[in-house]
Amino acid sequence: MNQDGAADLLIGSPFAPAGGQQRGFVGLLYAKHSIKESTVPLTAENLDWRVNGTQDYEWFGTRVLGLHQDGMSSKVLVGSPTWRHCARKNCSYSQNDTQSVGRASVFVPPSSVPQEKSVEGTSEFGKFGQAIAAESPSKNNLNPNIAYASPTAGKTGTSRDQRGSVVLVNAQTGETAKRLCGDRDYSRFGWDVAFADINMDGKDELLVSAPLRTDDPTEELYGGEEGHVYIYEEGMDSYQTTDDSCQLAQTLATLGTEEAKSHFGSALAVLRYHDKINIIVSAVRSSKAARLAGAVHVFTFSKTGSRLP
Repeated sequence: MNQDGAADLLIGSPFAPAGGQQRGFVGLLYAKHSIKESTVPLTAENLDWRVNGTQDYEWFGTRVLGLHQDGMSSKVLVGSPTWRHCARKNCSYSQNDTQSVGRASVFVPPSSVPQEKSVEGTSEFGKFGQAIAAESPSKNNLNPNIAYASPTAGKTGTSRDQRGSVVLVNAQTGETAKRLCGDRDYSRFGWDVAFADINMDGKDELLVSAPLRTDDPTEELYGGEEGHVYIYEEGMDSYQTTDDSCQLAQTLATLGTEEAKSHFGSALAVLRYHDKINIIVSAVRSSKAARLAGAVHVFTFSKTGSRLP
């Protein structure tokens, strides 16, 4: 984070009191030559930089992401999915509050003051900022996007269908480039998001998980909540839906296991090794090995286009 060539440690603690009730905090510990012990006790007092949430039950720090671009100071993006619009000036609880809208804040350490205007959700109970991911800047992509997810958002700002949505925001201008939505109620589209150069063309693809997505909307024929992970191409073709600003896009690929109730897509990770990209997907309620024991699936993509589950 301080661009000294050594990896630093970013920590989010969303349920910490932080001066209130579950406000949460984010901390940063710089790599130091003075730390020579193999085991170092880590407490909040050891942190080199810390920022607290400002609202009770905000869950500030649910998602923390370091953003690095050449020639610019490193930024820290922090998600607060249960942040609310307050009806009162002192932000004390009111029945007129708009609950769990969510927001993402941007900081540039060592400053503890947000450096840019926070990006906020538009849907009550949408939990904007539950997941955040950023494209890797490259010579083929000088204007990378940041993906902000609202996994329990509805198609509109007032609906409660929990289809979920993902907003792509230009990292340079702050303008919204696209808003993608889930295609089925209660699918939790956007529970996790990631970027990876799947086809190795120098441009990242967008990965979006929907752990409660089911191919059978009745949940009677095949069961439900098997979950999917969608992969979207850079410059994806999309079309406007009829009800609002939500868009649907053609996927490059869809990952899944068809195991009912497994919640495939509960978490995503990307690991690149030489000429292969590994997409790691958790299914926290999988019962393949034992009842509700969980499972981790690894999908390997190579330049030849093969996928080896």
